[in-house]
Amino acid sequence: MSTTEYGGFSNRFAAAFIDGIILYIGGNLLGGFLGFFYGLAGGTTEYPSVLGFFLSIIWSWLYFAMMESSAKQATLGKMATGLVVTDENDNRLTFGRATARYFAKWLSSMILMIGYIMAAFTNKRQALHDMIAGTVVYQRQPSKAGENIVAFGVIGLIFALIGFIGLFGLSNMVSKAIQAEARQYIGSINKGQQAYYQENGDFSDNIDDLGLGIKLETTDYSYHISRINSNPYVISTATAKNYQLKSYFSIVYLQDSRTQTMICETDEPSSVPVLYFLNRNQKKIYETDEPLSTALDDFEFVDRCPPGYSNIK
Repeated sequence: MSTTEYGGFSNRFAAAFIDGIILYIGGNLLGGFLGFFYGLAGGTTEYPSVLGFFLSIIWSWLYFAMMESSAKQATLGKMATGLVVTDENDNRLTFGRATARYFAKWLSSMILMIGYIMAAFTNKRQALHDMIAGTVVYQRQPSKAGENIVAFGVIGLIFALIGFIGLFGLSNMVSKAIQAEARQYIGSINKGQQAYYQENGDFSDNIDDLGLGIKLETTDYSYHISRINSNPYVISTATAKNYQLKSYFSIVYLQDSRTQTMICETDEPSSVPVLYFLNRNQKKIYETDEPLSTALDDFEFVDRCPPGYSNIK
């Protein structure tokens, strides 16, 4: 081959993009195929991620090394962009040199992709892995694929950003809807406790006694009712199973022979609320990160939620 036009950065980027898609699709097909027969052979799922990691390396290595040392001297991505890879003497790569070039790419990636960016500035448009392996990328056939893909990539990035903003807004709306259900459940449990006390003169730690038809385990929350002996209060919690959701806890207690309630909501999403209430003297009267297991010997009426929580009653 007698061309001296070096492969431009945009075409090389486009080739890498195309090869990445091919590797992803091919890797998934290969992984599914091998995983199917691995399961039939009685393989366990104890180390699937480790096995998949090594298979992906082997698949990627063979793809690049075999195609760049073939008669085409190019991967499918490079063929699409008119690029070929040779040694510094314009000769076809051996499989060993193509292998060295592939693994040298790891170093180009490890230094924040600077090894790849070097191809835009060196005399022969060599990336760091080209310099290490002694290879050169040439533009054998004219191609504007790189410019087109970069342009589409920029447009796609803009649309992706717009989509991300929209998705983030949608996610917030979904979270608020789920949290509204948790607040409703906690509020219903409190009202159920008040009604139960009015009828029975006591509180209950059994959700079925309240006749609400509420399950203690839902897709997004775990609910718990804590009652110790015959103390004049009952604690209810709604602990989020999703780190993007807020958690809740509430108390129903007696004050002057009348039932009072308070519901506290975490100010930020939290799946592990630390629960405690404060009286008007800023004294903690209940604190735990587990369901209530001990009685409050010095129980007083509650006055406010602790820092980091808001009273939503």
